[in-house]
Order: sequence, then C-alpha cells, then structure tokens
Amino acid sequence: MGFDEDLVTGKKMLAGFIPFIKELAENALSRRTITTHMENLWVLGSEIISGVHYNEGQRKLSGKALLLEYIEEEGGPLVHQWDPDDKTEEALIKSYEATCRKLYKFLKGPK
Repeated sequence: MGFDEDLVTGKKMLAGFIPFIKELAENALSRRTITTHMENLWVLGSEIISGVHYNEGQRKLSGKALLLEYIEEEGGPLVHQWDPDDKTEEALIKSYEATCRKLYKFLKGPK
C-alpha cells in the first residue's frame, strides 16, 4: 500500500475478487489453478492501483465498475514490469490474460 486511499480502492477490488475466487473453488479447480488465478489477481490489482493514481476519479467507482474499467473480453491491462518480448515471461502474460478474461466473463454474468 502506498497511500491511505489505496486501501479503500483495494477493498473495493476485493469485493469483486472474492466472489470470483469462490466461484473458482466451487468449480472444483485444482488448488494450483486457483492459486495461479489469485496471483494473477494480485498483479491486476497492482496495475489498477497504479492506474488510479493517474485517474483519481476512478476511485469513486464501485469495485465491479473499477475492475471493468481495466479488464475486457480480450484480457487485462498491460503489466508494466513484464516484457512481452521476453520468452520467459510469455507464459506469465498468457496466464494473466486468461485470468482477466475469466474475471471479465464472471463480472458480466450470463447473457
């Protein structure tokens, strides 16, 4: 946590993350798969916290609305510390993108 307002933003994101993680657990996914999704959510949360520092108005959004500002059907925001040209990070990026797509579908719900 960098600033006090980051804690509030983080709690809003958790309100969207926790039901998603519960859904993963209810679908009988392996512990390792759920852990990987949770690690990816941590990365996503970090990118969102960084992003709201540039757009303070996003702090007023609900947790779900905030998450949907950053993720979409194709995936999530670019992770600044990862190099897309680095082959060792390619698997991490694909896993992260898969988690973001899955979270997006969960948040949007059935059509």
